[in-house]
Amino acid sequence: MWIHLSSKWQQEDQKCREGVPLKDMDWSGMVSQFYMDSSLHGLQYVGQPRRHFVERIFWLLSFGTAVTCATLLILEIWEKYRVTPIITVFQPEATPINLLPFPAITICNMNDVKKSKAVEYQRYNQQHNSNAMAMNMLPSGGILHGRKENAEMRIIKNSTDPHANQDLYMLHHICEASPTFTDFFNLSQKYDSIPENVIEPVRKFRRNLPPGTGWKYGRGVSQVVRDVAQKCKEMILLCLWGGKVHQCSSLFSDIETNFGHCCVFNMVPINLLMNLPNDIRDDKVRITDWDSLNLDTDNMILDNEFTFETEYKQIYGNLPKFPRRQRRPGKKTGLSILLDAEMDDYFCASTDSVGFMALAHLPLHLPDVENKGVPIKPGTETYLKVEPDVITAGPQIKEFSIEKRKCYFGQEYSLKYFKYYTKSNCENECVANVTNLNCSCVRFYMPRSENHHICGLSKRNCTESLLNRLFEDGLEAECPMCLPTCNDIEFKVSSTYAPLRQDIPLWEFKNGTQASWYIFISTCTKFSQG
Repeated sequence: MWIHLSSKWQQEDQKCREGVPLKDMDWSGMVSQFYMDSSLHGLQYVGQPRRHFVERIFWLLSFGTAVTCATLLILEIWEKYRVTPIITVFQPEATPINLLPFPAITICNMNDVKKSKAVEYQRYNQQHNSNAMAMNMLPSGGILHGRKENAEMRIIKNSTDPHANQDLYMLHHICEASPTFTDFFNLSQKYDSIPENVIEPVRKFRRNLPPGTGWKYGRGVSQVVRDVAQKCKEMILLCLWGGKVHQCSSLFSDIETNFGHCCVFNMVPINLLMNLPNDIRDDKVRITDWDSLNLDTDNMILDNEFTFETEYKQIYGNLPKFPRRQRRPGKKTGLSILLDAEMDDYFCASTDSVGFMALAHLPLHLPDVENKGVPIKPGTETYLKVEPDVITAGPQIKEFSIEKRKCYFGQEYSLKYFKYYTKSNCENECVANVTNLNCSCVRFYMPRSENHHICGLSKRNCTESLLNRLFEDGLEAECPMCLPTCNDIEFKVSSTYAPLRQDIPLWEFKNGTQASWYIFISTCTKFSQG
């Protein structure tokens, strides 16, 4: 019997080796022949006649399992491609620094209100209110609460002048609107604030105003913020750009941010960045130069052939002045400035420390100094190294819908308050709209129309709780339309410092505490989307 079976298997093997016409095979023979001739691993063992049926079943199940797993993996990859067809990869070749814009640099003193301005505002309030009773008056006219226990101070019993009261109330609002870390734990001694017995008559006057005659904040708040803060010419004393001496006023301009009044370098003028506000401080020549560029995030990064600059020179006869670009990496070709903190003139600050807050951002962005700023210590020589991460989009991804690629090209989405679309600007506009919807006002630094009211001190709890909720829950749910741009630059900042020499006088400026500051681009990392 064994010999007979062996002979039968040999005959089957010989048929498999020599081949048999299909017309002479039944269906099982054809299947067996396919298994034997297949290059798929495992199937040939299923078709071999000499294999035990248990072994055949094992290989058949193994093959089926492999096919099932491969199918599941393919479906998973296909679903991933269907949902996110765009991939971002690291681009190994170097990107020349001169193809990138130098970041906009926003610098803010941590002091929101100068002590000299606080004294001036109280004196103005005292001089323009009648029926005042002299009571505990400071010889210097100062209003620093808690500095001297037996200090005398003048208290207004019947405040009647609306302008004087408005200014003092706004000054109080500025100080109270930026709580520090210690304020959250009631640890602050309120040394630098307007005493309650001074501000309470002002509040009483405001409460007694007839309905419909409330104070107009609007520009008034912004003007007070600018007036009581340190001016750019007082903060920034000396400037070097690209290894050449410049007048600081030609490099820096004023701006109001969520951190207060600040100075900014290499940023689009507010009159061009925003659709509605008209800031008279913007230099008209600078506005014209920026406006001639017709910039967006797509042409902010130059190509290797400098096509944009070449075309600009053909039209205007010279290379564009803005955005300023660092021609090669390193400290000498970057921005170097000398800052004065005026530490003796601190009154109320946004932090519990002294010094400056700085931020490097895209020139098209409204700066978010409060959340992303880097502190600068007075009395030091600080080096701020900027490393750009560049994301560029291949032309082929334009064929995908916005829902699939999840990013915008330069002019694909328009904002109401901003002329330039970026994700940051879109989120700022969205937060302003949500704030106005819930609190019937917006904060002074938020984008707005002329019809929007500026939130006063009475709306502080509403805006604070709303902003905390938005940032805790994430802006994606509230602002789903705010997608990133397909071409973008993110600036990563790292800083180091060393103390300034004290054995010799370094500067001719006698008063204040200075800090030297160097900002430069070192290296660039580029990513490509496609």
